Amino acid sequence: MIITTAKKLDPDVRAEAEAKARAWNAPYVPREKRSIQRWQRETDEDIYIVATGGDTYYPATESAEPLSFHPSMAWLRGLHVHRGGSDPLLEAAEVREGDTVLDATLGFGADSIMLALGAGKTGTVLGIEKQPVVASLVRKGLRLPGEYPGWFTEAMQRITVVQGDSFQLMRLLPDSCMDVVYLDPMFAEAVDTSPAIDRLRPVAATDPLTDKWIEEALRVARRRIVVKDHAESPHFKQYQLTPAGRRSAAVRYGWKEAYT
Repeated sequence: MIITTAKKLDPDVRAEAEAKARAWNAPYVPREKRSIQRWQRETDEDIYIVATGGDTYYPATESAEPLSFHPSMAWLRGLHVHRGGSDPLLEAAEVREGDTVLDATLGFGADSIMLALGAGKTGTVLGIEKQPVVASLVRKGLRLPGEYPGWFTEAMQRITVVQGDSFQLMRLLPDSCMDVVYLDPMFAEAVDTSPAIDRLRPVAATDPLTDKWIEEALRVARRRIVVKDHAESPHFKQYQLTPAGRRSAAVRYGWKEAYT
């Protein structure tokens, strides 16, 4: 992978790019006037661009789309809730004002944003993302002001992004330290589709749901865990999860009370 910057360069952006290159043990190469497409044809390398308005990742795979952070459907879902509507994830999680929530499968952060909205101004969300590039894009994107109203950007800024393996990181957490733990293993099976999801799929972590993962989530949660899965998944019965949301939906949320 090559780390570079947008063509319009300032010292802070260059310093950020150089720091990222050191952290990822990847070369930093000045952008100058290079075209990304031509650069990739010449090098056959993934290219990560650091920019003031948000970073972009260009996979070398010809069919893969560039990745950059966008709240995607979280904006429309959040607006619906803000106007008094409901959301199946928030119904399943029963997130309350002031809650501390662990999203163990952050992805592009749409569900974390919803959980942050549910937890309110005094709540927090910790999002764990296994894929370093995705974690980097989302961490920076959540802090950019964008063109959204304050209540939405404030929710995004209440999310803390940690890069790593969620199962291993959960093992380091004390019992009952999170009000709600959320698991979305959707990339283990291609069910949920949207332009944002389809772009993320080639680089997403695809770890399947396991007994040990569920056990750790139940140990860490103070109140309940929530699992997102396709509607016909055997996991609902296997882990005694209570389904929430429309029965006709392609994906559903299942919840279970935590250990007490």
